[in-house]
Amino acid sequence: MSKSPPALAVDLLRECDDFVASVDPAIIRTAFVFYRDRIEAERSDWVSSVFPGYLSFEIERVAQLFAPVNQARFDVLVVGSNDAVRVSKMLRTHVNTIPDKPKILLVRAMSPTDRAAALMAGFDDVIDYMRAKPEEVVARVTAMVRRYQIAASDGAAQDLADSRLARVADLDSLTVRERSVLQELIKRRGRPVSNALLCELISPGAVSASGLYLRVVICCLRKKLRDGASIVTRMGQGYELALDPASSW
Repeated sequence: MSKSPPALAVDLLRECDDFVASVDPAIIRTAFVFYRDRIEAERSDWVSSVFPGYLSFEIERVAQLFAPVNQARFDVLVVGSNDAVRVSKMLRTHVNTIPDKPKILLVRAMSPTDRAAALMAGFDDVIDYMRAKPEEVVARVTAMVRRYQIAASDGAAQDLADSRLARVADLDSLTVRERSVLQELIKRRGRPVSNALLCELISPGAVSASGLYLRVVICCLRKKLRDGASIVTRMGQGYELALDPASSW
């Protein structure tokens, strides 16, 4: 009898080794915060099989985990407890020191109300280890870590763009459209940027901004540039950002 499409898909994934029952500690490092309760041993055994090589911290020592020296040692935080009130309080207590990384609450048969409370407190996911298959947990954790890494990368790129802007103009004084124009001029520094491209950047929705409106934006932007920076009009070509070579940029 031929297999159904879902069954075939599962077989293909298994052949491609996409199903992994444990997190590779060389790729994703896990910190596990544990509570001492009646299912501590059972939960710890499960964590050991799915998150091998994890960094272990008892709840009483969790403040040490969030110290700067330890934050670089893990990529995902797993907290094992069925006490939603206690773990929510823990997150709120350390909100200013807890790293911006995936936070997962590992539970056993927690009520929907308590799960919702944990999510509202700041956990990214609540996983019932008795119901979720190890490969599903690995996939969910991997996806969360990747999203955080992408967000961090985007944030670093934005910080770099902001630092470049700040050297040329006062960021607080720029409007959204002035900022867009200046970013493009910095990106193409030393080359003119066409009026058409700049008009597209400042266009509200599907309506194309006029050349006259662009000139108004450029005029206002010129007044906000720092000493040594200027916007030069290149007839027939557009606008170009010029920086005084004697100044430090």
